[in-house]
Amino acid sequence: MDTLEPLTLTLDTAQTNKLCQQIETSTNSAAQRVAALVTLQTFISATSDSAIHGGENYTTIRNIIDDHTERARRTLMVEQGEALKVAVAKRDVASIAHIYTPLSRSGFWKVMEQLAESTEKPTLENAASWCKQWCTETKQRGEAASPYPDAINFKGADIDIAEYTAMGDLNNFLQNLVNQ
Repeated sequence: MDTLEPLTLTLDTAQTNKLCQQIETSTNSAAQRVAALVTLQTFISATSDSAIHGGENYTTIRNIIDDHTERARRTLMVEQGEALKVAVAKRDVASIAHIYTPLSRSGFWKVMEQLAESTEKPTLENAASWCKQWCTETKQRGEAASPYPDAINFKGADIDIAEYTAMGDLNNFLQNLVNQ
């Protein structure tokens, strides 16, 4: 096998900003931007000489990428908050799970807080009632399909686990909110 000479990459602040801007303009969604920028952060960290990790240049480059990533995350949270409001209004469980899946639980919690801030109390109460009923009925269906007491057979009851988890978290949030 041929051995290749090592490839050396050099980044300065202008190049880093340009690279981040290219990521921002070449991605279709905030979720893709966040993923690409996090990948860039990981690449820089994993491939740079560990001796420079505390240095001023490394820190400056890392901060530039962090700033772009944080802006993309804020945009993602706003987009997801708007999408959750629509999904809850339509009672679209699949869309709620789609919003839930790429977020951390704390991220989903923040999106639910946006929902609470932008939605009138009667609408939230109605959503809480629907969500509670969905969770109760789905759990009962899963338990009925299970040969074991107090166990849920997701596959046997044809329950999507992502939907069940997302709706469970949404239900907990809404029940806490309306019962305050």
